[in-house]
Amino acid sequence: SGTINGEKEDIIWTAPNTTGKAEIKVIVKDSDGNIDSMKVTIDVVDIINIAPNIISLTANSRHINTNGTVSLFCDAVDENGDSLSYIWSSDQGTISGSGSSIQWLAPNMEGIYSIKVTVDDGKGLTNNRQILLLVKIFDDEGQLIAWYPCNGTAFDKSGNDHHGTAKGAILTADFDGKPVSSYYFNGGSQHIEVKNTPALNFQDGITLSLWCKPILTADKETFLLSHGSWQSRWKLSFTPSGNLRWTINTITGIVDLDTDIVLKTDSIYHLSASYDGRTMMLFVNGKLNTFKIQTGKIRTTTLPLLIGQMLPTDANYNFKGIMDEIKIYDYALNPGEVEKLFEQGIISNVQNITLAGSISIYPNPADQSLFFDGTRMKDEVAFIRISNLMGVQLKEIEVKGKLKSSIDISGLSAGNYILHVKNLQKETIQSIQFIKS
Repeated sequence: SGTINGEKEDIIWTAPNTTGKAEIKVIVKDSDGNIDSMKVTIDVVDIINIAPNIISLTANSRHINTNGTVSLFCDAVDENGDSLSYIWSSDQGTISGSGSSIQWLAPNMEGIYSIKVTVDDGKGLTNNRQILLLVKIFDDEGQLIAWYPCNGTAFDKSGNDHHGTAKGAILTADFDGKPVSSYYFNGGSQHIEVKNTPALNFQDGITLSLWCKPILTADKETFLLSHGSWQSRWKLSFTPSGNLRWTINTITGIVDLDTDIVLKTDSIYHLSASYDGRTMMLFVNGKLNTFKIQTGKIRTTTLPLLIGQMLPTDANYNFKGIMDEIKIYDYALNPGEVEKLFEQGIISNVQNITLAGSISIYPNPADQSLFFDGTRMKDEVAFIRISNLMGVQLKEIEVKGKLKSSIDISGLSAGNYILHVKNLQKETIQSIQFIKS
């Protein structure tokens, strides 16, 4: 049954309009009359079942305290329209709830834990994904060691006199448009150099924080900050693939940590990296993105601290783009403190922003759709507004008291945005940042 088009070694077979088994046979004969044959049997079905597609698995926070609770959401679709079931598991802790959204109660022991979801279409096909969560209590204390607001100079405003010398780096407007308030680096020899001191060689912990607008290149790694680089102390860089990379050299070894998202060229980001003697962490726009175990005191160096360059004698990997508000601490800030650093950088541009509340959005970063969950909100939600980091309104949606909503963001360019939740009087109840990938 079915029809065959073609006569030689390659043919096209069109299945019949009825289900069942179809046999296709080929006979090969040479010029001497020798014959050989082979056949294949094909099952003809109404529908070819396709496994579920997991678009994303997200948590409302990648960090949680011991015995704390975090919400997780699996966004999955099935091309055949099959009803999906979700099977959740974790290596430790307790799962409550079912379906695409659950809560996980962390154990009373710090560590990195895995939550796994298997999505089943009920017809024999499944797909699965896992996410890692950091269970940790932050109790370290320390000092701001250096602060470069870049307001007309490369001077350190922390009070510790770790002043920088701009070596070709050019003062330019910051991300608010204020003149001579950030530094531009051309990717050549331009950089800022800070003389090495014993105070810069702290060893127990570290946090780096900065705003940047990178021009990324696919042919080499480029360096944001470096103190002895990976060879002797630490560095923060972009990989050729566009991931942020944090490298720490301690007395126990050298470890790299990359973000699991690719950053977009010519986009504004707040970036932070930290280490507390036990865990390395990377943050993008105030949110913990990735983390990894690393131990030991940070090695010291005699080399200067460099902004935009790897080593004093090597300008082959210099950063191209704009940097501003560079801060260095001698301890690991907790995730809430890192988020505040990000929020402080956007408050001046967004009117009536309130950054405490109980809304959640997922996934983040998002591509086509962003899901809003306001089931824990006390105020009635009437409008959802999206603005850029400069406070310019780009989209407004009337939700009329809906506690959950899907927001189409496919028309937005890749970058960073603020979602504002408003009441009937269009007063801001809460705002939260997200990334359009």
